[in-house]
Formats: sequence, structure tokens, C-alpha cells
Amino acid sequence: MLVDNILNDEDAKLYDVCIVIDSVEGSLKQIAERLVVTVRTVERKIKRLNYLGIKVRINRKDKDKNTDYNYSLEDCVEEALLKLDKSFGVRPYPKSSSLPKEEQEKVLDTYKKLLNGEISHWPYYFFDDVETRDEKIRVIIPFSIENVIKRELKDVCYKNLAKAKLNVVCNKYYGASPFLFLKTSYIWLKEWELGKIKGIWKGKKGKQLMKETIKWLIEDVLHYSLDEVPQRIRVKDFRDNNLGGLIQQPLFRLSPYKVLDFAYPGRFRKAQFAYAKKWGGKRGLNRAAKVTRNIIENKLGINLKEIPKELTRNKFHQALREKGISGLQHVFGMRLYEIVDNAYPGKFQRRDFTRAFSWKNDRNKETAAREVRYFIEEKKKWGVEDILKKINQEVLVENGFSGMLTSKFLGFKGSIFAAINNAYPGKFKEWQFKGTRKWKGEKGRKLAREAIKWLVEERYGWSQEELPRKIRVYHFRQNGLSGLLASDDLGLRNSPYLAINFTYPGKYFKKDFPTCKRV
Repeated sequence: MLVDNILNDEDAKLYDVCIVIDSVEGSLKQIAERLVVTVRTVERKIKRLNYLGIKVRINRKDKDKNTDYNYSLEDCVEEALLKLDKSFGVRPYPKSSSLPKEEQEKVLDTYKKLLNGEISHWPYYFFDDVETRDEKIRVIIPFSIENVIKRELKDVCYKNLAKAKLNVVCNKYYGASPFLFLKTSYIWLKEWELGKIKGIWKGKKGKQLMKETIKWLIEDVLHYSLDEVPQRIRVKDFRDNNLGGLIQQPLFRLSPYKVLDFAYPGRFRKAQFAYAKKWGGKRGLNRAAKVTRNIIENKLGINLKEIPKELTRNKFHQALREKGISGLQHVFGMRLYEIVDNAYPGKFQRRDFTRAFSWKNDRNKETAAREVRYFIEEKKKWGVEDILKKINQEVLVENGFSGMLTSKFLGFKGSIFAAINNAYPGKFKEWQFKGTRKWKGEKGRKLAREAIKWLVEERYGWSQEELPRKIRVYHFRQNGLSGLLASDDLGLRNSPYLAINFTYPGKYFKKDFPTCKRV
């Protein structure tokens, strides 16, 4: 972590003061000239250093005469700079509290009493003073992390704070955010370092944050120079710093090259990266094919015919990691079908791999329609009645269509009817499919009227005279509309008369329905 990123200008200059005092060991005037500041400023900086525990010795030049003094550091300069890091909270140290030591001991004693059960809660108004609240927290958090929570900072969550009896403080003053609470003490902390955060990488802000995060990892945490990055960077570096979710984004697909090219556009070539040299070109692809066949047939023990069903991306890449092989998956962009096709050319089609089809990349609905029709007509050999009886969410998920149903690019929003209607436009009605009926709100009421009109006029073709005599509850049940009759939102109470009156208001009377009770 760069010091200048978290310190104000005044505190950052203390590092320069230590370095100059160590190199010059001269008078205030000499030190001031070297720093290009006034003598008064140097005096103030030295007082600040002494307050932070970095002792500056004052040595008289001539013991016999009342002359100027020389200034030097009591400790070596490296120890002095480390003490500054600890005081200012530079990674990995927490920021020191500015409270006097006596006050810090009182705060810590109160916290220990709370942990031991001597007191049941924090004293009233203990944290109400805005000026001292953060300073008290800076005393408590490091002690709690080391002695109570006993976990790595990146693994600390809200439950741990509750265990350490700090959740009340976190809720009241820090918006119930463990990140904001811990950042009070560990001011270098980044939000993504505390586990998964939903939606953090989405939108324009997310992409800008990605760039900042990648540069932060390379320059401030790993301290790699840009010249050595291609040979040293690994997926493990991202995962170890809680950035596994970033490198797994569809934009990168676990490719270090794509990540670096995104943050430093045009700075690198793919051939510079170690994995590209090993697996690139004809020789590399042949080597990848041999490794793939060895893992599938020998390590995982999967028969050739069973590969599309048994082999999953997670299973394959876990086997790669266990063998200590990295980089192969990046050549193929983490696409399982392409990895297998390279090892067994022409043996399989993409659609054979239920989990390998990327609906995020195939954005047109024609592809989705073609795959659904192939599944129904060629694979399952289903007719119209079979579709209505057998198609459901579970069947589609088992056969690799879960991504299709939820893809934002296709817009089906989890609706089976939307997916089937895309493949067979106008052939089915929404209410014919389980799990897609929605009778709530004005849209639900409109859909219910359409369904009842369809049942009466299209499905059975009853005339106005024969409708009251013929309609029964089982007509609704046979056509997937039992939920419509029973819906509390529509209030039809399983009554065919109420359903007809709901659709054709004022056209019929209850006496016209000889069997209007439940059947």
C-alpha cells in the first residue's frame, strides 16, 4: 500500500523528516534547508515524532560552549519508518489511537469487563462523542481481532463482531457495515477484501473500480513491476486477495492476460504470458489435447460416451489444479466444450454439453429457439401434449437450460412459457404451463379473463345458451386453470359462475348455473 494513498500531506512528510535526520544528523537549520521548510516547521515535526514514540536525540556540538545542537534518531531509520507505518495504519498495521495511554487503558478495561460479563452493555454515552469515538474504536478493534475473534481480517464478518460484542456499536454508528467499522482502525482496507459483495463489479462504476482494483493488486499489494507481471501473475494471486469474483467475470474468464490488458490497455501481448507460451500454437494445442485425455480417462475415469453428462467445468479444473497444471484452461477461455473438442475433434457437438452453452455470449433468441426445438423434437421426441404434461423447470435445468431461462440477454426471466413461446410462437398459452401462472394485480386479472375466454370460446366453443349448463370445475382443472379458480387474488372461490361473471359481467345470473357449487 502506498503511503501517500492514505496519509495527508503533513503526516506523509514525517517519513521525509526521519530520512533527512538520519542522513544529516545536523542542526535544525541544516535539516530545514534539506527539507526546504522553516526551522519552526522542523521543530513541530520533531515534537510529533516524539509523540508517536520515535525518539529524536539532541546532541550539543560543543560541550564547553553554548552552541547549536545536532539532532539524530535514537533508533535506526528502518525501525523509525516501521513505527510510522504502525501509527498511521499503513498495511498491514492498524492505525494507532491518538488518545493518551491512560485513556486507552480505560477503554480497554471497559471492553474486557463487557467480555467477562462484569457489565451487561457498553456504558451509556460511551461512544456518543464524535471526536473520540473513532479513537476508542482504534483501541478496541486490534485487541478484539487478536484475542477474541482470532481470524484473518479478510475472514471477519458480522457474526464475528456479534461474538466479540461489537455488533451494537457497528449497527448504531457504522450502518451495520463490518467494512466501515473495521476501516476505522485498518484505514488501508478495501471493501472487496471482506468477502463477496453482490454487484460490486456491475455497470460503468464497476468497470472503473475493476481497473483501480487490478492496479492496486499489482502495484500496492504484490509489488510486481510491469515488466515482470506476465511471468509472475497467477489466478491464485487474485483468489488470495479476495478477488476471485473479479477474475471470474465473463469479461475475463479467469485469464490473467485479459485482466491485465483491461487495466493497462495495449501494454501487454498474450504471447508474453507464461501459459500462452506453453499451450499456444500447434505444439501447445497437441500438448493440451494429451493432458485433457489423460485427466478425463485416467484421473477422472470417465468413458468417452459419458463425457458430456459426467464432465463438468469445476471437476475438470479441480483435477488440473491437483496435478499442478495451470494455464491450459485460459487458452480456451474456460470453455469446456472447446477444451474437449481439442482433445476429441468432431466427437461431440456443443449442445451435447448441458453446462457448456453460454447464453451470455449467444444473445439472439433464434439460437435459444433452435436449441429448445432440438431438445423437444430430436432428443425427447415429444408431441404437443407431451410438452404440456412433461415440460417443467426441473427438466429444463437438468438438460442445461437454466442459464437460458435466467439470461438477461434473452429476457425470459425464468418463465418456461417465454422460452417455449420463443421456440413455438403462438402455439401455446401461458396458463398451460406449470409455474408460470400469475394472477396478481391488474396484469393478473387481465390474463385471467383471457384464459377464461380461451377456455369457453376456443377450447370448447360453447354458445351463450349452453355455457351455463355445461361448464364445470373439472374443465378448468383439465386445462391447467385450477389455480385460477382457487386464487385468493381473484376471489373466485372455486366457482365456475363467479369465473364466468368475472369475464362476462352482468351477462349471466346465478340461477342459470344448475351446478354452480364446487364439483
